[in-house]
This record gives sequence, C-alpha cells and structure tokens, in this order.
Amino acid sequence: AYNPLRLNSSTKTPTPITRDMFPNDPNDENFGAGEFSYQNAIANFAPKILLREPARTFRFTVATTF
Repeated sequence: AYNPLRLNSSTKTPTPITRDMFPNDPNDENFGAGEFSYQNAIANFAPKILLREPARTFRFTVATTF
C-alpha cells in the first residue's frame, strides 16, 4: 500500500505559557532576562513534535472459511 496523504511535519504542543508570565523591567540591570527565561521555558515545556507516517506498508491476512 502507498500513502500519498502521509504526515511528515512538525508541530508545537499547546502550552499555557505566555509572554506576560515573564516580565521585562527596563530599569533592571538584567534587562532581557524575561525574554531569555520565556524562550527557555518554551524550549523545555513546549517542544516540537515530529509527526511522521510511513510512505509504504505491506500487510497480509490469514483467514479460514467455515
């Protein structure tokens, strides 16, 4: 069998993490730490998932007749 409509892509998982959870204070000496923390949280807790199906498969069935 050949599957012309197979999945071969990556997708991101749904995540409740938003940018508002990591504030960025312009008066702070570590300005940009909020953006770094947000990107780090997204990378660790919302990874990309690779969806891949085979293009071809071979199946057979053994049956009996009554």
